[in-house]
Amino acid sequence: MSDKFDKINGPIEDKIFFESIEEHHANLLYEWVNSKSSLKNKKSTNSKIEFKTHKEWLLKRINSDFAKIWIILLNEKPIGQARLELNQNKEDVFVDIFINSVYRGKGYASKVIKELIIKFKDIFPGKNLKAIVKEDNENSIKLFIKSNFLPLDYDGNFLHFIYMG
Repeated sequence: MSDKFDKINGPIEDKIFFESIEEHHANLLYEWVNSKSSLKNKKSTNSKIEFKTHKEWLLKRINSDFAKIWIILLNEKPIGQARLELNQNKEDVFVDIFINSVYRGKGYASKVIKELIIKFKDIFPGKNLKAIVKEDNENSIKLFIKSNFLPLDYDGNFLHFIYMG
């Protein structure tokens, strides 16, 4: 019998949790940010990011007022990260989600975006929630459209979405 089955209650649902990032997460996040799939879909660079640069970037965001980053845990195992970050204009908050490739296609990103929308409304009330997605990242485009984001703009490589929920 599978360990995902309870004899009395039937199937056990996977539990998704958000854990606020801390400095000790730097190595894991560094590994993820430099994965092929992550670099392929980045707006700012598709080159490997140096660890020193990554750690400086991360330390600026830990306990900041302009960014919130979480490790996504599935039954206490890290499977990805989620980030909300206030843009320099102080009106727009951008969402970023990374799910480790082993866990993609299982519906976890949909659960994560639903929770992020709740967190966004609590942490950044009155702001606009936006996403930027590379034009060939079909799964992310579908995720954001399914989650009530509407295409706002296209810059030749990236689609810009705004949350309309």
